[in-house]
Amino acid sequence: MFEILYTTTDSKEELESLNDEDDILGYIAFYVNGNEYGFYIDNAIEHGLSGGEKITDMFINLTLAYQELNRSGYVIIDDIGSYIAWIEFKRVQDLVSISILRAEKEEGEYCEIRLTPLDKFEYGEWYNETVRLSEMRSELVKKASQYLDELREINVKLLRNKKIAELKALVEEL
Repeated sequence: MFEILYTTTDSKEELESLNDEDDILGYIAFYVNGNEYGFYIDNAIEHGLSGGEKITDMFINLTLAYQELNRSGYVIIDDIGSYIAWIEFKRVQDLVSISILRAEKEEGEYCEIRLTPLDKFEYGEWYNETVRLSEMRSELVKKASQYLDELREINVKLLRNKKIAELKALVEEL
């Protein structure tokens, strides 16, 4: 099972006033066979939560990871919100093995996508959890499209935001 859950912490008023450069903040998590990575709480605003991760960036990175899995079969996403967390994806035929890795990041090593394995790492809370590549694709398309639709309903101008436009184009490629 591969599932993505997200919620924004920006109010409707804040989302209505965002410009082409602003980031949308909130909480996003994905679940792999019952194992969670990230943080999600339904209706974060109602619980008084603010800030969080850059949701659009995580959707972009997951989508780029999926595309790279189809090309080379291996990709790591740098969790830019952490100094030691990485998410590794390895494809074998139509299956994807997903692992949380812990490794110190060297100065200047803060990239979003890495195509080569880390030299030194330890497995994190869970590793080698397997899902079908088609299941990952289906969930990415479904949740990223839902996210884009929600933004369109709030403020159609948001679709001109550079990162949101990039995500929209990536989803259309899937």
